[in-house]
Amino acid sequence: MAPEAQQYAALVELVRTGDLEGKRLYAQIALAELIRANRFEIERARQLNPEYRAQAQWEIGAQAYVLDLEQIAAAIPTAGRLEVIYEAYGVVRLSIDQAQVILSTPRLSQQSVLDHSILEAACEVVVCPESPTSLATAIAVQAREIRHEWSFSDQDPPMLSASDGLRCVFADNQHLQLKEIACDALMQELRLTAEGLRALVQHGGWINWRAFKIVQLENGHGQQVIFDSTGTSFDLALPQLGTLESVWRGAIPWLQARLRGYRATYLIKVLARVAYSEP
Repeated sequence: MAPEAQQYAALVELVRTGDLEGKRLYAQIALAELIRANRFEIERARQLNPEYRAQAQWEIGAQAYVLDLEQIAAAIPTAGRLEVIYEAYGVVRLSIDQAQVILSTPRLSQQSVLDHSILEAACEVVVCPESPTSLATAIAVQAREIRHEWSFSDQDPPMLSASDGLRCVFADNQHLQLKEIACDALMQELRLTAEGLRALVQHGGWINWRAFKIVQLENGHGQQVIFDSTGTSFDLALPQLGTLESVWRGAIPWLQARLRGYRATYLIKVLARVAYSEP
């Protein structure tokens, strides 16, 4: 991945884990650039297809979307809840009170241009990290390169597959957006676990897979990854896996393969209670 893409991912991770004011500033910059990108596409479409009948209908929808974005942007200074979330495909989602905004361009080929404009504008007013500095940031960088694909058929349940071998299967087609978010959270935690174990091995550690487990801390705040029979562990934020023993146990072959540099697949059966639970 290019250094600038790494820097943008590091910036997003810094904001995501930071305070509310930092999130407000990032959201204001990001929405301003997203609005600018959409206005550019509207003008570009006018010039390319001035006589195309469908163009008028598309432009009505595009203009309405820009107006929605402007209203959401105006509400940022007084928003009581603001979250910055890495979604599947490495795209960033803003949750601003009841509003949800995906920071993606009308043309996918222009996504890097949008990311660059947000990074450039943000770095004028905040100190930007030069490179990823944590496991979570490393995962955020990787997420931007992982492809995801839905598959549907009459015979099989819906499934979301990632290019790194992780797959989620669901009982039905209801509320797929919620289920995708739950699946993405589980995938991200499994990748984070793999990177934590990789760092352990790189520093001379050894993993006893028979003793491997993910447990909740006694105070209920956080999780531990136990990797040997004496209970030696390291702390890692894994809120979903900490309560889903069947998922992390089933992931052991995938984790082993990933650490050895091999490709493997792991099918995660996402229960409804996971998809519908509060974050």
